Amino acid sequence: MRAWRGNRSLWSVIVGGVACAGLVAVAVVVVEPVAASVPAALAKPSASAKPSASAKPSTSAQPSTSAKPSSSTQARPSPTTSSSSGSTPSPSADPGATSDHKQPTKPKKPKKPGDQKKPKEPVVPQAHSWAEQGITKLGVKGIDVSQWQHYADKPLDWAAVHKFGVRWMFTKCSDGSGVGDYTRWSPLDIAGAQANGIPAGCYHYAQPGLIADDPAVDALAQADAAIAAMPTGAGAPRLPLALDLEETRSFTNDELATFAVAFLQRVKDRTGTTPWLYASADYLSEHLADEARLAPYPVWVAAYALGATHVPTVPKWAKAVAWQFSSQGTVTGIENASVDLDVFVGPKALLPTGHPKPAPATPASAGLAVSPDASSCPNPAPEPDGPEYPDRPTCLAVLF
Repeated sequence: MRAWRGNRSLWSVIVGGVACAGLVAVAVVVVEPVAASVPAALAKPSASAKPSASAKPSTSAQPSTSAKPSSSTQARPSPTTSSSSGSTPSPSADPGATSDHKQPTKPKKPKKPGDQKKPKEPVVPQAHSWAEQGITKLGVKGIDVSQWQHYADKPLDWAAVHKFGVRWMFTKCSDGSGVGDYTRWSPLDIAGAQANGIPAGCYHYAQPGLIADDPAVDALAQADAAIAAMPTGAGAPRLPLALDLEETRSFTNDELATFAVAFLQRVKDRTGTTPWLYASADYLSEHLADEARLAPYPVWVAAYALGATHVPTVPKWAKAVAWQFSSQGTVTGIENASVDLDVFVGPKALLPTGHPKPAPATPASAGLAVSPDASSCPNPAPEPDGPEYPDRPTCLAVLF
């Protein structure tokens, strides 16, 4: 008994410790179920516990960065307060993202100038005949051609063209400095047309500034080249030379006017005939609207408008004698190629008709004879009644 009493204090400590341990165990058993029943939103997390950085946050707590959530279902959190859950957002989430604003998108690269589609020019419907245009009785039917009408390098059937109703024509004889393959066909087309009762003329496609920067000097050089390209003798054209103005190149309006006046005056002085001026109605109004110095020269105006039955408006100084109303004509005798269609509306005196009068016979004593040598002809042309492609065209040449 004494031993127990002597160690009563020790035994008291042991018994008390056992009792405390039992109470703690009971408390843990009771508290854990209670804690499990408390809502997660009310539970205060441990300050030392941190969420794993690799853990994926709940989609209900963090909005997706690839889609815009509905603003009616998720409220925008206040930028001054933290989330009520107290959880740290995932490092992969955008802290600046909000549920009611779109995420910034990557700006689109601007298109390069070459990537942009050019607007297509409006297609202007054109007539294929004088009847389709509605001008069968407006004037005299005419056409103009060049090397492009010789499909597959074949000659044109001028007898068929005349039978179709064409009564005058122009062909391209020169271009700029006068160099080109059109010089092969122009003498043959002029001879073939006139042999079939179709008066013909040459036109010069001008290229202002091609030969010289000075408009007057350039005009004289191109005029001389155009005159040199015209057939002479029996194959000479019956219609005057026409200046075809379509380009401006580097010339101003004043320089274009100087060029046109100098060219036309040069042709008149050297050929003794008054040349024509060909240009579109737009070209005349934009570049030569107030150029009264061009008034002496007949104007051949181009304007395409299907169904138009009146000659287009030209400047006050201009006297329109012909109208080109289509570049898509179909003419019998000119196969597989579109043809420019024209109508003459000027004075009858400007347009010869029928076949040319035969030249008066020249007596042999005058020292003229027919030479079969093509080299002696400066501008050879086939005889009207001869073959269309003579190897050695005949011409009148001085023999002694």
